[in-house]
This record gives sequence, structure tokens and C-alpha cells, in this order.
Amino acid sequence: MSAAGTDPALQTGSRALADGDYALALEQAQLALAAAPQSGDALILRVNALLKLERWHDAVGDLESLIARNAHQPQLRRLLGLCWLRIGNACKSAGDDAAAVDAYQRSIRADPLSQDARHNLGTLLLRLERFAEALPMLAAVASAEPGNDEAVLDLARAELATGAEQPAIARLVALARHSGRGEVLEAAAGILLDAGRIDESAAAALSMADGVPGWTGSVTAGVTVAIGTIIMFLGRVVAKRKKAQANGTADDKKDNVNAAVRMHTGRELGDK
Repeated sequence: MSAAGTDPALQTGSRALADGDYALALEQAQLALAAAPQSGDALILRVNALLKLERWHDAVGDLESLIARNAHQPQLRRLLGLCWLRIGNACKSAGDDAAAVDAYQRSIRADPLSQDARHNLGTLLLRLERFAEALPMLAAVASAEPGNDEAVLDLARAELATGAEQPAIARLVALARHSGRGEVLEAAAGILLDAGRIDESAAAALSMADGVPGWTGSVTAGVTVAIGTIIMFLGRVVAKRKKAQANGTADDKKDNVNAAVRMHTGRELGDK
């Protein structure tokens, strides 16, 4: 018989966890651990209660103890990675970028196969203009998740910011040709505009109007507005460039790229 079958605190805590009373489950797990500090069942109960209560920091230590005892349990590493991912998201939301970077890195070390923390870290590094560090993170996500359009967009932003313009343009043009999502086409067109690639951006905008292979949706009112916005933006960019040429000046492409990085940040993951 397991310890859970003989310890009253564990029995009560297990029932409380099943009933959704996570505070009581945590309380009973604490009692069981006070009586038997080496109890694996009590530690598992406490971890489960902490996870349900979204007390990610508190769960980290217990998960690390469980991993030390059960090194070949990949689920424990996935849970540890999830805790650090959620901690990173909370730090990012609170404006503590340094703590968010550290938490995302810990998440990646705990669960190297998960791409959520890697993507969030990449987009955060983009926002912090640490482009060279962001690039391998986003390249890894795009490689591991071929259907992740957001990762492709973010990778192209990082490539543009590090001077790898040709791979970025080719990536965005290919995405605009094959994506079935209007918002992805709009984002690709916007990045191409920011990079000064007027023709490619216009082609992406026209893809939204005419439809693309595999896109079964219709041109909605929102997409129509997006097309109009892009066309108006194209007009402004062309006018600005003509004025710059007439004045004998040129746009600062690096500043344009940095503005694009700040404007077009990827969605946050791990809060589903």
C-alpha cells in the first residue's frame, strides 16, 4: 500500500485536489511533508497543488527535487520548463526584462524540445535590440515548427536587423505567396515596406486582395481595410522617397529596420 493510502493528510489532500480545493490540498501536503520530509507522494501532491494555484516559483524547487529523484521522467522536465516559461511571461508583463530573459533561458534548459520559451525569448531580445542573440533563437523555432508563420516573420525581422537582407526578403516573399492567413500577409507586407522593398510589399498586399493558394477564406472587411492601409502607406513611402531623392538625401535603413522590430513583435506564448 502506498503512503497515500495510509497517511490521513495525504488522503485528505488527494481528495481536495480532485475536488478542486487546491488550497486545502496544499495545506495537507505541507502537513504530510512535515511528518515525512522524504515522502515522494507528499511532494507530488504539493507540486500538483502549487501548479493548480499557479504558484510557479514555489513549484520550481519541488520539481527540481523530483527530477533529482526521477531523472528519467521527461514530464517533470516539461513541467519545470512550463513553470519558468510562465515566470518569464509574468516578468515580461511587469517590465522586468532581465528577469524575463533569465527565466526563458531556464525554461529552455529545463525543456530543450519546447519552442514556446525560445520564441518568447527571441521576440523579447528583438524588442531589446539584441538582434544577434535573437537570430539563433528564432531560426531554431522556425526550423522546428515549419508551419509557425509568426516565427518566420520574427526570424525575418531579426535577419533584417543583422544585415541579412536577402534571406529575409526571400523568406517573406515565400511566406506571402504560400500563407493562407490575411494577418500574416499584412505583417509580411509591412516588414517589406519597412525594409524599403516596395514592389514585394505591394505584391503581398495584392495577394490579400486576389487570394493565395490554399487560402479558402474570403476577403473580409478587416482584410479590405488592411489592404487600403497598406496601399496608403505605400503611397506615403513612395512620396517620402521621391522627396528624399529630390533633396539628395537617403533614408536610414537601419533606423527603419529597428522601427519595424519595435512595431512588429510576436505574440506571447505559454498563456493558453
